[in-house]
This record gives sequence, C-alpha cells and structure tokens, in this order.
Amino acid sequence: MVRRRITAIAAAAAVLLALLSGSSAASLPSATLTCSDTVAPGALLAARLHLEGDGLSGVSFDLQYSDALTVVSCYQLSAGWTLTYRDDYPERRSGRVVAYCSDGRSALDVMILMAAGQVVPGRPVTLTVSNLVATDGSTETELGTRTWQASFVNDPLDLNGDGNQDASDLQCLFTYLSTGSIVGNMQADPQRYIASADINDDGVINILDYQALYMRLSQ
Repeated sequence: MVRRRITAIAAAAAVLLALLSGSSAASLPSATLTCSDTVAPGALLAARLHLEGDGLSGVSFDLQYSDALTVVSCYQLSAGWTLTYRDDYPERRSGRVVAYCSDGRSALDVMILMAAGQVVPGRPVTLTVSNLVATDGSTETELGTRTWQASFVNDPLDLNGDGNQDASDLQCLFTYLSTGSIVGNMQADPQRYIASADINDDGVINILDYQALYMRLSQ
C-alpha cells in the first residue's frame, strides 16, 4: 500500500515536472534596439529593432525621435513579414509601425533609416520605440519602451557646426585668430572647437591652421 502511494506520488511529480518544463520552454517575446553611439551631421543612420519569440504573428509600436533626426523609411529584414509605416504626425516627430505575418515566426528585424541634421553640441539625439506590443495570434505581450541615444560628433573641418564644410568655416577660424571669439554652434563646446581648429595637429592654433584648412577645403 505504501509502495503504491509512493509510486503514485512519484508519477504525479513527474507529470508536474513535465508541465513546468514545458511552460518554461516557451519563451516570452523580447526586443532590443541598437544603433551607432555617435552621429555626424548629415549622416544616414540605420537603427535595428530585433524581436524574438515563439510563433510571432504581429508586432506594433510607435516611433518618437528628436528634431535633429528625420525618419526616411522603415522596412523588415526578416522574410515572411509585411510591414507598414505611417508618419502620421511629422510635427510631433512621431510615427506608427505595424508588422504582421500569416504564419508564426520566431524573429522579426526592422530597420529604421534616419537622416541626421545639423550639429547641436551638448544635445544628444534620440529615437524611442514605445507602446511595443507583440502577439502570437492569441496572446498579446506588452514590451514597453526601447530608447536609443547618441551624441553628435562634429566634423573636424566644420568649425562653426552648421553641418557644412565651406568658406564660413574659414571665416570662423579667422575670427578666432583675430579676436579669440568662437562663432556659430560651437560656442557651447569650446574644447571641441579648439581641438578641431588645430587643423595641422601641432598643438597650437595659428595662421598655419588657417592655411591648412584653406588647402583642405580647396581639394
């Protein structure tokens, strides 16, 4: 009698363990957002949103991005998915992305192409994926928010920080050599300006840097 009870308990424990093992094997959806750590003015950026899960059949999310960025397009890298992108509120710097597939998939990769605008020293650029929801056709899982943030890196020849390399940068360097004043967007970051204005990397800023900048802009 005791042996039967032990056998029954062992069998029940085995069933329970199997059920627990089966439930843990099913992975909940997860998401990551990756992109470059730094951004140069005028650059084209590609942020990648990667989702994984069992039997994914639909994903939706909102985009919010800072005024230094313009979203050019979104497209899926994974086969079998259909993706739509609607930039419904350009004045709010936001849009809505929806992706779906007819059969369950284990992953979805979405590429978000962005164009960077003018440099703003000290102000980071951001892309936020919010209201992120994944579904397997019967259950929806809210994945919250993913945010990418990077710093603008000024081009060494763009001394006034306007995103261009032209005669205005020569004028900016001439003003600094004549008066010691920094003009343009780089006023907020004098250390970066001084590092950039040393065109020939000899440790000092003088007429030789002006000549070097003129030669490089003339090429």
